[in-house]
Amino acid sequence: MVSRTYQVEEGRLPWLAGQLARLAKRAAKLGVAGPGLALGEAYEGEKGVRYIPVTLSGEAPKYAGWAFAATLERLEGGEVLVRSFSEEPLPAKYRSGETSGECDHCKTVRNRTETFVVKHESGEYRQVGRQCIRDFLGHADPDRLAAIANLLSEVLGLGEGEGYDGGGERVLSLGYYLPYVAATMNTYGWCSRSKAREGGSTPTANTALEHADPSNELLKLAQQGKWTRLEVTPADTARAQVAREWASELSDEEVLKSDYLHNLRALTRAGSVTYRTAGYAASIIIACEKAQDRVRAAQARPESNYLGTVGKREVFKSVTVERVLELERAYGVTYLHLMTDAAGNDLKWFGSSRLVEKEGETVDMKATVKKHEEYKGRKQTVVSRAVKLLLV
Repeated sequence: MVSRTYQVEEGRLPWLAGQLARLAKRAAKLGVAGPGLALGEAYEGEKGVRYIPVTLSGEAPKYAGWAFAATLERLEGGEVLVRSFSEEPLPAKYRSGETSGECDHCKTVRNRTETFVVKHESGEYRQVGRQCIRDFLGHADPDRLAAIANLLSEVLGLGEGEGYDGGGERVLSLGYYLPYVAATMNTYGWCSRSKAREGGSTPTANTALEHADPSNELLKLAQQGKWTRLEVTPADTARAQVAREWASELSDEEVLKSDYLHNLRALTRAGSVTYRTAGYAASIIIACEKAQDRVRAAQARPESNYLGTVGKREVFKSVTVERVLELERAYGVTYLHLMTDAAGNDLKWFGSSRLVEKEGETVDMKATVKKHEEYKGRKQTVVSRAVKLLLV
């Protein structure tokens, strides 16, 4: 089973449960276990929005010691869209457009639109074309294995807020499309495809497509005065350009840790958009602006310094537990505590139990300094064996 934890708006849970029920029916037809759902404790995020840590899990297809690790979709210009099923980072070579047409089974290079990456229980990776899966695995029904792989991809995709909807394969330049996304956001706000499915509204990606490349029906309505095409302003173009530059300049280190960020960079470098990839492409602006907000928030925080001596048990005074994330592991639930002391120094602890009942509580604690590390440019003290002390 593959599992991932996402921070999901509390209001999305009924929709999420409904989608998982739908996918459970597909799983039953394929003869595999249905998708799993585990909930953490709700907390309040920015602007009063409540979130819940949600762990989604599903069965990864496996045969003769080989398990599906990812599917690779080749984009215009040779970039690769990655849909990973493994919790381990996919080797960098498979994220490169230079190898996307290769097949390790037939040893031929073709203009393949989709290939599979499989991993053996020994740790060996192979890239195999769809037409070679049957011969490579020796399985009588390779299409069923591919269907199971696609099911898992859809389960995990629910937590990322972007779905893969069907539709016509219109191809637009990203430089032309993204300013329409900005214009749409200015007029209607932001709405992802998954959020739109919850409330029956139209996602930003689709609205931007309608205005960027109107159908004949919409053009007729425009002539009749029943539909008005959005006008792209210089501000929209500038906003889109900033987002494109941010996505295209994401570092190899950042994209190796996140399939989502890898796909944003791949789409930006490919420079084109289809209906299938428009959800990802439209989110480039919102992702960029959230990243900029995080940078500004980090700059406004006091500098974080390392605390204590590695290997030594220390007492830490006035530590505020900012957040507690409940993570599903193979050996049970782990609670990730993100903490800050009165001077603004960051601490982190993975424990089998909660240190406090409610987030925001301030305590004195005793813990062993496990290591000093940097996370997103901030110094962080990682501790173990944390125990809350009684405040005097």
